[in-house]
Amino acid sequence: MFLDRNDQLAEAINNTRSRGLESLVKSGLWLRRQGSEDKVPHVREILEKRLTLEPQIPLTLPEYAILGVNYGRLLSLDETWAIDHRSDVFPQGFLLGWRSAFGTLLRYTHPNVPTFQRSNVPTSQRPNVQCSER
Repeated sequence: MFLDRNDQLAEAINNTRSRGLESLVKSGLWLRRQGSEDKVPHVREILEKRLTLEPQIPLTLPEYAILGVNYGRLLSLDETWAIDHRSDVFPQGFLLGWRSAFGTLLRYTHPNVPTFQRSNVPTSQRPNVQCSER
């Protein structure tokens, strides 16, 4: 197994808990494609248990990376829920977690203005990059 402690996403893809979070989000998207009209409550419930202030097992940096890179998917599953929990996905009070989540969002997705606006990143900390308006 290859672990790169400097790249949290590389570590996340070799980590069972991180892959579990990613599979959870993907299963919600699959259900949606199959015609499920609800906002996939089981995905929200499990994520809320993992994102609470005092979970039994705190999120690791690779888990923050997986959540960051999948933030666009979370928005498409349930935009209201994702916006309400953006401070859990991008925890500004926990710098390493924030850097892991937001860093993977920047490096591994196609950043666009609406995603930045919904990611709870203060305007002063937003990168000065050209973004599409998708």
